[in-house]
Order: sequence, then structure tokens, then C-alpha cells
Amino acid sequence: MLGSALPPAVFRGGAPRCGALTLAKGRLYDPTAMTTSPFPVVAVSRFNQHVGETVTVRGWLTQKRSSGKIAFLQVRDGSAIVQAVASRKEIPEAAWADAERVTQESTVTAVGVVRADARAPGGHELLLSDFRVDSLTEDFPITPKE
Repeated sequence: MLGSALPPAVFRGGAPRCGALTLAKGRLYDPTAMTTSPFPVVAVSRFNQHVGETVTVRGWLTQKRSSGKIAFLQVRDGSAIVQAVASRKEIPEAAWADAERVTQESTVTAVGVVRADARAPGGHELLLSDFRVDSLTEDFPITPKE
């Protein structure tokens, strides 16, 4: 059997868990902290099957722009790119703080409602209800300098 050579992993919320905590940048970090979300993890390329549903996306920040009240975060998950829209009054304060501090190629987890929008990259947007930076990338070499 193919999987018999692999070490056992405990699955919780659809994500593999190979250890309780991992040391990341000098602090304890639980990579499964948001995996208990009741919303399914969906590949961006399959958003056409989930319009109107609340889903979870895990990926990397490709680009962002913000006006102070609304932020547009482009997230890629390996299958496609989606524009996630965060409204300051619609998401928790901690989620807005993460949306403000996230840098290019940081790993993120986004939860929101899939909406069809022909103007958005890929034809869909994710209207955020929660957002978290899982690992912040510092000094990414090709990030435009301000």
C-alpha cells in the first residue's frame, strides 16, 4: 500500500497535523489553529462550484492594496489566484490588523463568502469574514520598495 511507508498523522479539520507545536521565528506556533473552522477548505480553481458559500482558503499573498477602510488581497493557493476583499467594519479587529501587516508571499488563511464577479481575477471574489497571517515573510527580494 502506498501510504503505509508514511509516518502516521493526526487529521483535524481536514489538515494534517504532524506535531503539537512547531518553533517558528522564535515563538511557539500551532499551524492547525484555524483548521477547526466549520467552513470547508476549497481550492480557488473550484470556486465556481461554491458561489454563495462560506469557504476557507489557504495560500500565499501575491499582492495587496488598501484605502484604509477596505483592502484588496490577492491570494494564490497553487490552483489559481482570488481577490479577497476585507472591509474594516466587516471583519474582527485582529483580522484587519493582519490584513494591514501582511507582506508579499506571506502564508495566509482566509475565510469568506465566494461571490461571482467578472471584474475580479478568475471571475470570483472572496468577501472576507476572517483573515489570518500564518507566517509573515520579511524582506521578500522582489517586493516593490516603498
